[in-house]
Amino acid sequence: MSGLIGMNLHVRSANAVRIFAWRHALANVLVLLVSLTPHLAMSGEACESTDQVQFICGIQNAEDLIRVPGAKLVIASGRESATAGTLYAIDSETRTHIKLFPNDAADRSVARAGAAECPGPISQFQPHGISVKQTAKDRYVLYVVGHGQREAIEIFRLRLDDKRPSLQWAGCIPAPEGVERFNAVTALPGEAIAVTHLPPSDSPRRGSGEIWAWSETDGWAIIPGGHISGANGIVAAPDGNSLYVSEYFSESLLQISLDAVPVETKTYHVGYSIDNIRWAESGQLLLTAHDRNCDTKGRCDKGAPGAQVIAFDPQTESSSKLLFYPSQTFFPVGTVTEEVNGTLWMGGIRGTDRIVVFQEPY
Repeated sequence: MSGLIGMNLHVRSANAVRIFAWRHALANVLVLLVSLTPHLAMSGEACESTDQVQFICGIQNAEDLIRVPGAKLVIASGRESATAGTLYAIDSETRTHIKLFPNDAADRSVARAGAAECPGPISQFQPHGISVKQTAKDRYVLYVVGHGQREAIEIFRLRLDDKRPSLQWAGCIPAPEGVERFNAVTALPGEAIAVTHLPPSDSPRRGSGEIWAWSETDGWAIIPGGHISGANGIVAAPDGNSLYVSEYFSESLLQISLDAVPVETKTYHVGYSIDNIRWAESGQLLLTAHDRNCDTKGRCDKGAPGAQVIAFDPQTESSSKLLFYPSQTFFPVGTVTEEVNGTLWMGGIRGTDRIVVFQEPY
């Protein structure tokens, strides 16, 4: 036992499965079970690391994390209340962070983007899912699911001048009629996006949900086959020709081929309710998932014993468990895992005040 946290690392063996280094593209299957002392309170000042786990403290309820391509930067969405929150920029090397929003992001000189019916900038909202697309050197577009004053995809211009990121609000895409609460967003080629709609827990439509697409020319439309049971995380393939979507209540990952006529869908049952999805540098998908015994009407066990991180290989259509992080009082539930500089960063909600960083296990 080291410091405040006692850890036991166990590796499941199947014909002598070997411990592997994450940076070697997940060549072997690792199952890392991190067993922490339950109900151990950790104050905001207590942020000590262990050999396997480190923390980036001072970031509240980082529901989503995403690497900025071509930059040493990670964006986090902090869901601090039902109507307010913070967008953070984290230096991936020093792990220092700054607040990008709220700030003076409502710069009206920035070229507008999004829907013509967007009523204008807002000074606060609760950020949820995020997606980023590079448009030029040190220039990016950031799409953010926003709740609170309005339900919309908020659009920002991200600039990396003078080694310090800055963010300017550039427009929004208001939710279509009937959408109660967006969840995750992913950029598509051109100015298009795809978004998941997951009705809130108190909605009579909780067990339903849809996958929506928006473009400047066509507006909003539900993707064919996009009515699913618990539309949660979503990411586009690098070429934009397919989507990977988590169907939370059926414990499944969906692959939707947008370039096929008609649109084709494959379903992969993984046995856990998948929250957010991120691409690893190896070309595999990182699925952050929960064991909540849900049914297709959206009724689930309260809470979760922890967060599973699963690697899914689109080429072989196979999955393997990477690690399990039990719920802690300072980190009740993990929602997203992103690969950053050969380590795995996990964000979470419901009172988390930090990002958990899992070091390379050898």
